[in-house]
Amino acid sequence: IGQYAHGNEPSHHVAYLFNYAGSPYKTQKVVRQIMDEMYFNAPDGLCGNEDCGQMSAWYVFSALGFYPVCPGDNQLIFGSPKVKSAVINLENEKEFVINVENQSDNNIYIDRVEINGVEYKPSYITYPMLLNGGEITFYMTDVANEMYGKAEQDRPKNVIADNLINPVPYFTNSSAVFNDKVEVNIASPVANCDIYYTLDGSEPTKNSLKFEEPIILKETATVKAISYNAKGVGSEVVETKFSKIPNNRKIELKSKYENQYSGGGHNALIDYKRGGNNFRTGGWQGYQGQDIVAIVDLGKKQKVSEVGMGFLQDVKSWIFYPTEVEVYYSTNGRDYKEYGKILNTVTNRTLQVTTQVLAVKGDASCRYVKVVAKTIGVCPAWHESAGGSAWIFADEIIIK
Repeated sequence: IGQYAHGNEPSHHVAYLFNYAGSPYKTQKVVRQIMDEMYFNAPDGLCGNEDCGQMSAWYVFSALGFYPVCPGDNQLIFGSPKVKSAVINLENEKEFVINVENQSDNNIYIDRVEINGVEYKPSYITYPMLLNGGEITFYMTDVANEMYGKAEQDRPKNVIADNLINPVPYFTNSSAVFNDKVEVNIASPVANCDIYYTLDGSEPTKNSLKFEEPIILKETATVKAISYNAKGVGSEVVETKFSKIPNNRKIELKSKYENQYSGGGHNALIDYKRGGNNFRTGGWQGYQGQDIVAIVDLGKKQKVSEVGMGFLQDVKSWIFYPTEVEVYYSTNGRDYKEYGKILNTVTNRTLQVTTQVLAVKGDASCRYVKVVAKTIGVCPAWHESAGGSAWIFADEIIIK
């Protein structure tokens, strides 16, 4: 149902959250839809792994008309009861009786509720109320009663009254690489916090430098920060390495990387940081269905003895090594000569994640270096997603 997968049991509370926002009728609609479309009286009548009975427990609770959204809380949140009547025999020898008036496949909405014959407006009951026994009556209708459970006082609530956890501060900079100098700014997601930081690798405390204005960095440095709230509760330490690109080195990307795999931004391929063995951690720059074409401006004419580029291969995720890497050089940024090329010789018929640097050795004096990594194009015929657009994941152009 949209992005909701009922077979994923940790999300079983989600359909009931509309009650907390004052719109129980939306919960009623979705809960009834789940019961009608995702449960069947058949061997395969569950849409997910039963896991100790949770799939069935959700249905039993929901069919009775309520569900315990928050573990450890005593609130049972109303949904759309599917029974006509039911009796819960309690261990204290009392009974909790459930009656549903006007029950039908079309009457999925709660119009009103009575408990022991008295109108009851909240969109939930509590566990002590259930233990006391008694009778609850749901009056159903085919038209959503948008006013039912809308009032603030009629909504369920789960509140953490104290800030027992102080969230970590964060760096507001869009990039962690710079050429000349950079202003480092740190903020807290909550108000009235004091932030302290270090630049020498030590762990920050209240005795460290207090962040009161932007930190000006002119060289590569690791900034560690911690925040303390008004009650003196400290956060975990957060850190970021800000890397200076030497000699005002710049990069021009002729290809477009995918935003979700930016590797840290435009300068990811020259930020002197190497990606690890897991592309999901954000260290790699991803390109789909295209060659990677990048031009590095060294800032001035220099002698170049080797040019390489790092790549990751994760075939299960459609990420393949390039077929070859071509290198060109130029003194003016317009006229390029071939520096050399190297073919990939590592097989892609493996499910293991691997990394490698494809490098070309040569001898040239230049200011501009162009690197072209050739894509495999599409997933090969033997691949489970044959014909799908393949990815290249790269990180760091290495120029010696």
